[in-house]
Amino acid sequence: MTAYDPPDPPNPSQPPGDRWKEPYERQIQDWLRESGEPAAHPDAERRKHPRVTFPAGLHVFMHDKPKSYEIRDLSAGGVSFFSDHEIAPGTHIVLSAMGVLALEVEVVGCEMEAVDEELMEYRYRVRAKFGESVDGYEAFVLAREIYQQGQSRAD
Repeated sequence: MTAYDPPDPPNPSQPPGDRWKEPYERQIQDWLRESGEPAAHPDAERRKHPRVTFPAGLHVFMHDKPKSYEIRDLSAGGVSFFSDHEIAPGTHIVLSAMGVLALEVEVVGCEMEAVDEELMEYRYRVRAKFGESVDGYEAFVLAREIYQQGQSRAD
């Protein structure tokens, strides 16, 4: 792995909603290419915002519970994570991501999935979209930067 390279800063002359879009677009293509995901080609991704799967072990924390939840994936539109309990769609929560970012999200789906059917172990996959106060492009760029810094420290 190469040394950590910080992202280009956003262009302050662009409207606030667009400032992080260009760094995001560069980074999403880099990250998808590095991971070998087939979604590295824009035509292959059906969603408005491509999702990037995080390696196991990265967590978010709910502000009202002293518990961590493993991140499944992240996009500029939202985040999905695993939970040991059901969270009803429509629930608004604040997540702390990677110990730095505070993200307002709304749960849009929660499905139970088997971890080990023989032992009857299950978990919930929670899908949430970012709230109106969250710039998803900025959240994605900063999450990637935090992740890369952690990786460079581990090397």
